[in-house]
Amino acid sequence: MPHFGHAGKRFALTTLSSILLLAGCGSTPKQSEAPRIATPKAIERPTDTGLTPEHKLVEAKEIWAKTRNKARRDELLLNAAELYLSQDKPILAQQILFEVKQDGIPNELESYYALLMVKAYVDAPSTSIDDLLAMLERVTENQDTVAEKATLQAYLFSKKGNYAAAANSTLKTDLPDEEKVRNVWEWITSVPSRELSQIGRQYSALSPFITLRQLTEQYAASPQEFNNNLAQFRQVYRGHVITNALPQEVLDAATISDA
Repeated sequence: MPHFGHAGKRFALTTLSSILLLAGCGSTPKQSEAPRIATPKAIERPTDTGLTPEHKLVEAKEIWAKTRNKARRDELLLNAAELYLSQDKPILAQQILFEVKQDGIPNELESYYALLMVKAYVDAPSTSIDDLLAMLERVTENQDTVAEKATLQAYLFSKKGNYAAAANSTLKTDLPDEEKVRNVWEWITSVPSRELSQIGRQYSALSPFITLRQLTEQYAASPQEFNNNLAQFRQVYRGHVITNALPQEVLDAATISDA
């Protein structure tokens, strides 16, 4: 992974051939599967489904030649990088991102650039997970980016083995309730019991999951008491994602206690 912020060769897209050189590198190795990521909409995106990264590269060259509008040129180049990512061509996206970085990122594009950098390097060999997580902190959260940022954070935290942080980030994703609860529950039930109190203090959003785990453990030998406490739990957290999609093992335990 490149060192963020270090200058290298000067950005100079002065001819059409120099722009399209990025697109002429042939096929790239397929990266391992990344988390499901929704496209952010905070920056203008191409709406023509037939549009290619090369179109955006050419448009960037034309804008620069006619107007010398650096912010618009760089936005179009980042659009091209995003299109390459959507085609599973991260190395071509990385090349564009490197070139854009050398000329300095306009302030209004810093968040967009950071998001694309993480997406481009999320599964690259020898990538520093801590560097990627730090870069994600530069992504401005709004209604269009919060879920994507959280998805990347959850993926990176899980790779790092920080399952509590991964679970906390998962709650901010746009996954369906059932999948969201299933993932969080799997992580919460995988951490040692002695760590639950600390996790609850650090990540208050996980408290309902921690409480439910404690109930299942406390009343494992008393099915009726478990069911009584589960009913109270559902009342307290009525409307919460966890009561909308209780983990299957909890539903199974409730069924046993009803028998």
